[in-house]
Amino acid sequence: MWRFIKLNSNALIVGRAIFGVGGAGIATSGTTIVVLCAESRKRPTLMGSIGTTYAVAAVGGPLLGGAFSDKVTWRWCFYVNLPIGGVAVVIILFFFHLPSAVKVREATWKEITQGLTECVRAYRRRS
Repeated sequence: MWRFIKLNSNALIVGRAIFGVGGAGIATSGTTIVVLCAESRKRPTLMGSIGTTYAVAAVGGPLLGGAFSDKVTWRWCFYVNLPIGGVAVVIILFFFHLPSAVKVREATWKEITQGLTECVRAYRRRS
């Protein structure tokens, strides 16, 4: 990530794409954590809070990014994510534990390559 901070606005585009992939993982992980750990009656409230957070971020993020680009520098789009992401990682690492009822099964390389192949095929069909 530090490499992108030192370069130009093209690096911003590539960096945002990488952050987008990370954001997709975070969104999926948040939903998975709620499904695995929350009681059935509390899930709708928690899922609503995840949706609200996304809505606020979808509206506020571009506004904040534009303000950073106009007033300071576009590099602040990266700087502001570092402490927020760091705190989130620390909280999950120290406080999240899988429930004992969850059976973790690792994917085989064959399953991973099949999944990636299907993603590429689906993308090509759309184009």
